[in-house]
Amino acid sequence: MPITDKVKYILYDLTRFNKTLDSVRTTEDRWLYLLKHAGGANDLPDFGDDVISQAIKRILVENASDKLIKEQARDMVFTEEELDYLASLKVRARREGESKGHSDAIAVLQGMDLSPEQISEFKEKLAALSK
Repeated sequence: MPITDKVKYILYDLTRFNKTLDSVRTTEDRWLYLLKHAGGANDLPDFGDDVISQAIKRILVENASDKLIKEQARDMVFTEEELDYLASLKVRARREGESKGHSDAIAVLQGMDLSPEQISEFKEKLAALSK
């Protein structure tokens, strides 16, 4: 799910991940298993992977300070102001792109054997597309 051109989220439906511990084979399976069982298990397998082992230490709530939990919760949510800013950037980028595209189109039209009236008519049509 793209949020911006550079930021996207990949959503997994963990309710559909039904592999048992014995059937976990790939790195993706290990992470999905960890995420699915992180909230309800105190003894999670690290699969012999140092990165997963460190992740388990971080996700076990009893290991985290109240300050860390509050900071992580705060950082997980975009504020309305941040969402508005991202939306305004997207709109601005679209307008700038359309404007550049229109300038290029007008330059091409001016290089053709068209009357100033025809070019003016095309400019109006391009402007109407931007609204």
